[in-house]
Amino acid sequence: MKPTLTLITTLLLAPLAALQAADAPNPSASFDDIAKLASNKPSGTPLAPVLDPGPEFADDKRIIQNQPNIAVSPNGRIWLTWDTGGRFEGDREATNYSVLFTSGDGGKTFQGPVAVARSPREARVMLSTVWIDPKGRLWWYYYAHGGTVANIAEDPEAAKPRFQAPFYVTSGFFGNKPTVLADGSWFWIAENSYPALGFHGLTFYRSKDDGKSFSFVGSFKFKPNKDPGHLTPGEPWAVELRDGRIALFLRTAAGAEKAISADGGRTWGDAEPLQKEIRAVAFVRFFVQRLQSGNLLLVTNRVPEGPDPLATKGPLVNLRQYRERTHMTAWVSEDDGVTWKGGLRLDDRDSPSYSPDESPFRRLDKLTTSPCGDQTKDGTIWLTYDLGRYGADAREIVVARIQEADVLAGKVVSPDSRLKICANKLTTPRHDYIPINPGNPKDPDHYTPNAMLINRLLRFEPAEQPDGIFKLQPRLGDLQGLETDLFTLHGPIHFKSQLRDGVQEITLAPPAKVKLTVIVPDYATGKTGPLTGGTLRDDGWRELPLTPGEPKTLLIPTK
Repeated sequence: MKPTLTLITTLLLAPLAALQAADAPNPSASFDDIAKLASNKPSGTPLAPVLDPGPEFADDKRIIQNQPNIAVSPNGRIWLTWDTGGRFEGDREATNYSVLFTSGDGGKTFQGPVAVARSPREARVMLSTVWIDPKGRLWWYYYAHGGTVANIAEDPEAAKPRFQAPFYVTSGFFGNKPTVLADGSWFWIAENSYPALGFHGLTFYRSKDDGKSFSFVGSFKFKPNKDPGHLTPGEPWAVELRDGRIALFLRTAAGAEKAISADGGRTWGDAEPLQKEIRAVAFVRFFVQRLQSGNLLLVTNRVPEGPDPLATKGPLVNLRQYRERTHMTAWVSEDDGVTWKGGLRLDDRDSPSYSPDESPFRRLDKLTTSPCGDQTKDGTIWLTYDLGRYGADAREIVVARIQEADVLAGKVVSPDSRLKICANKLTTPRHDYIPINPGNPKDPDHYTPNAMLINRLLRFEPAEQPDGIFKLQPRLGDLQGLETDLFTLHGPIHFKSQLRDGVQEITLAPPAKVKLTVIVPDYATGKTGPLTGGTLRDDGWRELPLTPGEPKTLLIPTK
């Protein structure tokens, strides 16, 4: 029987990239116009967490995990949350959800998941965050069903939290912790898009009643992105400077940047790059926090100097991600973020190999990304990040326990500090690496990866399902001019993608021995008109078999 390959072409852009489809900017949008929309909340019942998760959420069932967040209670109980579940971020067949883990012994062991936020609608749940507020309560919030859902537990020391009824905070999504300002109010940041106003950016809120209500205070509009292949700014952090101004730190396509507000967040100056020596690289989340000493802490990936000899090696043509998400390093600023000192590298397992004999795909297990942290009253800094979120051998949530002195010294000098603490590691077998045509000269390892697929990379997903069906998944809208071969044991499938005037043009050329079925939105067309044949599913997607050995071009609007 001939092998069957199924290609699922889906519009799976992350929320940031989806926001790029906003209408043309409307310069007349006023403060009140934005405030009205920013104050709206989703209708319906907020997604409540599962407080007694079953075995289907165990370490040997989840496939990926990424973007952890950490908070430590007044008595030292550690709380961790992260996104997990499906085979990749945005998977529509095995959707992502959020889990909550805890440690009551100072990070020696971690238990969980003690709670799970998973949508019964098979909708994606993401950007989960934990925070201990000034009253000592545990907040756990996540983005689900069109808004940020918050859960509050009065007792953060309990191994099994008892959450109050969930509630919506905003229709946007909070990706990070709030900032407690000098006057005691809480400053929150949400990412939002209002196409009717031509607004795509951040909206700011302040709570003066311990989280009972949130008032809109201002906005920060992203500038139009000239490069459609780049993610727009996002994943912001805010700190109050010593002079009372608020500094906004942003992840951008060009690196970490900072903007300043002198009026409490109502208006903002232009974003400026951070100090060149430690500037975070494109598409990489970082962490910023005010320490008890009054100094600022920054944790980010620091790219090694010089070109990457393997940057263009292998079937996937854009591999710069393998370089950018390494060298996770902590820094301290004593002058409110003007300059940064120290440089404590948290994990040496993320060093890329520059051997000409190593496949770049093997570096999937060596990527560190998405740091977050918290500081306890004794001065201990707890950090977390993920290691090899898509790799076959890693998929680990890592914790570090350090002191400010370690960061300034650039090495561990405190007796109680510990690096590379494994909080959780998945044991689910992955099918990330499938044997390819042994004659392929492009990969000496003879393996092709499933994909980390953050930007301009291809989802090759997954290797083989239980029913013997292979699946491939390109992302739409961010494959700008990609042409490559997808290698299988039965020969390469030639793939070419380009974006023209808001339409994704994908050409596939399956080998004669491979039967290929394409699953596309029903509004996709061929070069000469509407697609015919195949099966229209109830969900509005069309399954279209292709003829082995014959190229096929599909046109899929991305807006």
